[in-house]
Amino acid sequence: MSLHEQCIHLKNGKLAADTPFEHVSSLVSRAVESGTIVLHFHGGLVSRDTALENVALLSSSYTKGNAYPVFFIWESGILEILQNNLDEICSEEFFRHLWKLLLKVIFRKLSKVEGIRGPVSLTDTPESSILTASVDEALSSQNPALLKTFAVDKKISELSDFERLSLEQELYLDHQLVSEIQKISQTLRTPEAIEKERKERGFHVRASTVTLIDPDALDRFITRPSSGEKGLIETGKMIQAIAALAARTVSRFVTKRDHGLHATIVEEILRELYLSNAGKFIWDLMKKDTADAFGDNEKIFGGSAFLSEIAAKSDPASLPRITLVGHSTGAIYIAEFLDKAAELLPDQRFEIIFLAPAATFSKISVSIEKHKHRIDSFRMFTMQDKHEKADRLVPLLYPHSLLYFISGVLEDGCDVPVIGMQRFFNRRLFPDRKFPELTVARNFISSTPGGVVWSVTKSDSLAGMKSASLKHGDFDNDKKTLKSIEHLLKKRFSNGS
Repeated sequence: MSLHEQCIHLKNGKLAADTPFEHVSSLVSRAVESGTIVLHFHGGLVSRDTALENVALLSSSYTKGNAYPVFFIWESGILEILQNNLDEICSEEFFRHLWKLLLKVIFRKLSKVEGIRGPVSLTDTPESSILTASVDEALSSQNPALLKTFAVDKKISELSDFERLSLEQELYLDHQLVSEIQKISQTLRTPEAIEKERKERGFHVRASTVTLIDPDALDRFITRPSSGEKGLIETGKMIQAIAALAARTVSRFVTKRDHGLHATIVEEILRELYLSNAGKFIWDLMKKDTADAFGDNEKIFGGSAFLSEIAAKSDPASLPRITLVGHSTGAIYIAEFLDKAAELLPDQRFEIIFLAPAATFSKISVSIEKHKHRIDSFRMFTMQDKHEKADRLVPLLYPHSLLYFISGVLEDGCDVPVIGMQRFFNRRLFPDRKFPELTVARNFISSTPGGVVWSVTKSDSLAGMKSASLKHGDFDNDKKTLKSIEHLLKKRFSNGS
């Protein structure tokens, strides 16, 4: 697919071969001449080809808003990697059995069902629809009837030392779990082969031929006679780690940092054993790419090239109006853009539109503190929490949206506050005194007229405040959202007709 004349194509933050600096210079000349510019950063779910396909639709909406559109097209496509790797992880017998074991533990510890309180046990657990269902049925179900026997007891407590020791003993007696661990141990690869694959790909690296458990995670349990040998897994060490994993999962429910029964168990297994292969490596690489786009050499780095040309071609007495639109990971791009703009365009002011932003509160709070005096207008379009939870990222394995997955798995920690998630705007669950890192961004958005639009909006919502997006990827093609953006561009962020 040929590159659109309004696109800047980047690879690892640098201008791609099909986007020479001369192309950027010519594009910026046209944009500055128009007087009103929209700069669009797509999200990490979007591949290069898909981004180019969306350009026509978005370009039409931006043009109708009397703005000149410029699109940053960057190499991402994390969705394909997530789906492929997570589908493979979900098919592993070890993962499936571990998930079911943890389900039994969590159900027994947390459930209100009469007669199952007390020390955790994997044996003699009363039958329930969720526990007697097949793994596939339990993993894939959105049927409330299957989950109705699980309701979290308000009196729940952390897993005690005695319960953890009891759990370890029971795990030792689980013949299928021990057999799966031994199978992984018998199929370990040499450190040399693992390192070679790591250098070639970085993700989808196997420490064993039968699992995608991360080599670094598995290495904690392996004993090697010498550094270059395959070695063997110490079953006891791995079982202790699984018991600790169960304790952390319970703790998330106790502290109300869980993402629901199924999702929380999956998140904790992935974070403990599969993190890099579950997308952490590529997620960190994507964030690095957003920062790399603003390197010091404007002839090489795409973001710096754009900003330096805006500075060179703009009249200081009549700077262009610039609106930044960031979808998902595009919000992280905008934060990096503002940092570089402070250096190259210190007098330029901006309007900002976030679409289901995937940036953390910490990232955006820092950006707001540094640049709020140069932000003229702001609006965020994102989903209500009930729709965020219903937007299934990967069939079978993960029941919520990409933002939930980022919060629960890909960032450094569990339930990391992501600014596009309505969950973290609940000051009762996340009070300022306990979560000071949320305060700056929440106060900024709440004090901004029409600062946030929670999709799906009511039919009588004001113009510029409408969205019908039900999925994370919908926001850059949903007609109501695009019509709202068109209104904001025409009316300079005023609401109504």
